[in-house]
Amino acid sequence: RSSEGAAEDTADADAAEAEAPPPPFVKADAKVAARQYNDRRAAYKRAVGQMRKSFADEVAAQRKSDEEAAARKQAALTRQRLERQRAKNIQSARNAARAEEK
Repeated sequence: RSSEGAAEDTADADAAEAEAPPPPFVKADAKVAARQYNDRRAAYKRAVGQMRKSFADEVAAQRKSDEEAAARKQAALTRQRLERQRAKNIQSARNAARAEEK
């Protein structure tokens, strides 16, 4: 009977420990851990935000550069086309003047 009584006492002690509130230092440790976690999470979010912003700036700069290059190329092609047309028009005018002389 004495071994049964000892087992019951141990079970009662375990149940009392499970129901007892945690000591104050455990609560403080949990608060510190939560604060540290939140601080690390906030720092990560800030870092990711900065990286995304810098990446977006790089993409915008590259897009602007590409658009400027395309505009320069288009302007050069247009100029060449207009110069060829001007040369054709001059030749046509000369031919028309020569035809009138005949």
